[in-house]
Amino acid sequence: MRLALLGCFLVTYAIAAGRLPLWRDPGQIEGLDLAAGPGGLENAPHPPFAFIEEEKRGRWPKVVVVDSRRKKWMVKFGEEAKAETFASRLAWAAGYPVRPSYFVAEGQIMAASSLKRAASHIDTAGRFHDARFQLFDTEEMRQIPGESFDLRSKQMDRRELNGLRLVLLIVANWDLKRSNTGALEIDGKRYAVVTDWGASLGDPAGSVRSARKWNCEAYKARTESLLEGVDNGYLSFNYQQYASRHLNEISEGIRVEDARWILNRLSKLSDAQLLAGLQASGATVPEGQCFTAAIRRRLQLLSAAVTDGGTITRTTTTIIQQPIATTRQK
Repeated sequence: MRLALLGCFLVTYAIAAGRLPLWRDPGQIEGLDLAAGPGGLENAPHPPFAFIEEEKRGRWPKVVVVDSRRKKWMVKFGEEAKAETFASRLAWAAGYPVRPSYFVAEGQIMAASSLKRAASHIDTAGRFHDARFQLFDTEEMRQIPGESFDLRSKQMDRRELNGLRLVLLIVANWDLKRSNTGALEIDGKRYAVVTDWGASLGDPAGSVRSARKWNCEAYKARTESLLEGVDNGYLSFNYQQYASRHLNEISEGIRVEDARWILNRLSKLSDAQLLAGLQASGATVPEGQCFTAAIRRRLQLLSAAVTDGGTITRTTTTIIQQPIATTRQK
């Protein structure tokens, strides 16, 4: 008993002090299947689905189900289902551990009853549309309860943390409150992780709610103005949010060398990989093409900035490298 309590204390101290790693090598990025994600097609949810209970926590309607293979899933409905599935897969490809999530376009949940929030997404016959299925704990992966971390931590690995922040900027995630972070144990090793990627792939500064998540036109429109350039070895962003939340945590203090490290990996993703991941996450063909082009453009702008260490001056067609400003003190 004392050893168990000591172990819990050490885990709590580790993440509170920023001692847990953030990055885990998922393998050669060119060979990763974004259509399958970290769980692989073999572990995708398999119907029929049986209702267990309705999840009352969180903002979005969710239910807990078990599939025909006895795997347990948290099923989320609403505007985050597509965005979370793809954004979490891009994070996994970058090397940041996530729970396996799958988009299920339609299906049926048997014996779903006494529903409240989820009643608008599951009809009386149990039929549903557009859901994100996220895998519960397994023998290989489990969540460490009660843990979280701060994106401004000075004790976590700086390169890994800045790489994570850049991934968040690439997918335009804006809801990085502390409760959306945690810790996972995967194959016996513990990692600090982002646990909710749903508020992604729109314009964080959008004046209307529909523009802030899974809206490619809004995401694309923000792309060209997101990066201001490089200032004394740090990326400088024109990052804005409608509620001005987490501005500094996400966008300030990302070193060129850290950005170069994660971009060297992400830039090796092909458009075919991105498109396959997007379509598996529920994107239509036009949406998939739009997001693929916009993500590629973000990667190109960022890579151009860190390759030569210059600042970016925008015209309609070119990126011009200029001398580095030296006003920022670090």
